[in-house]
Amino acid sequence: MTVATRTALILNANAKQVTARRAARLRDMAGADDVYISHSLEDAERVAALVVERGYDRVLSGGGDGTLVQVVNSICRRLDLLARATSYPQLGVLRLGTGNAVASVVGGGRPEDDLVRLMTHPTLPTVPLELIHSPVDNMDFPFAGIGYDGEILNDYLWLKNNVKGPLLEDMAHSVLGYFAALFSRTLPRKLAEKGPPTVRIVSRGKAFFRDPQDHDALKQIPAGSVLYQGPAAMVSAATVPFYGYNFRMFPFAQDVPGMMQLRVVSLGPWRILRNLPAIWRGDYRDPDILDFHVEDVEITGSAPLPFQIGGDARGHRDTLQLCMSHRKLELVNPGLTAVH
Repeated sequence: MTVATRTALILNANAKQVTARRAARLRDMAGADDVYISHSLEDAERVAALVVERGYDRVLSGGGDGTLVQVVNSICRRLDLLARATSYPQLGVLRLGTGNAVASVVGGGRPEDDLVRLMTHPTLPTVPLELIHSPVDNMDFPFAGIGYDGEILNDYLWLKNNVKGPLLEDMAHSVLGYFAALFSRTLPRKLAEKGPPTVRIVSRGKAFFRDPQDHDALKQIPAGSVLYQGPAAMVSAATVPFYGYNFRMFPFAQDVPGMMQLRVVSLGPWRILRNLPAIWRGDYRDPDILDFHVEDVEITGSAPLPFQIGGDARGHRDTLQLCMSHRKLELVNPGLTAVH
């Protein structure tokens, strides 16, 4: 295949769909010299150094959302270290992970088909990929959360690590695995609890409340204000509409450029389950779901809560700061024709 722009493909060998056979096929398609396979965090840093050194114009992430987060942070840190922060490469995503939330933003399809377009069309349309930053973790990412989402993720990881047999393993690595974890572990535990912990959320920058009682009008809130204080089963933020599997958790995430959508959920587990189809579609509204657009917030909980970044578990936190990243990245859309 004729390559029209200098493109690197970084494959996560641990991603759900990166089998040895598929990795070999993608390597043949893209050219062995431009395909990098990462088996660990140490590999990821080594690969980032090589990609930056070789000056690629476009970098493709072959894995899920966690892979993309690792690719972005490894490459951007390397460029920042070399004082080349104005030369971030374009980013592309191949749908090779489990959830693939960011791939859904650009309508990612069959990885082999997307790879051909991403490597042969230098002028494909791009969309801004705004990111959230965690100063404690020194990481940028498109979504994160504490509470239900982190807890279900932990239970899902437990399920994947403990089921045996080909059929069960295939189930565990699909959306069915999330539901199995939810019903077998998360839900029974949550029903035995007295109630969700209390959180306090303080705005450290510009903020708006999205008022569902006033046609979703944006009501500005001064910096330093308490956005919310009370029980919360989940507090999540994103700059993209989706969690995995096209779950439209953040339907307003891209409505206000330069800001993330912050969603505070105090619904009990049964109400969530009863309304899950509408919640999945992103069109469920409830007084116990509050939506904000924010630049910088500090979240303090009455107890440590499970925390996830980009679909990867990050332990438990009782204090969290999330702010908009200064990095300006472009995500290439393989589903659209080239611009002439």
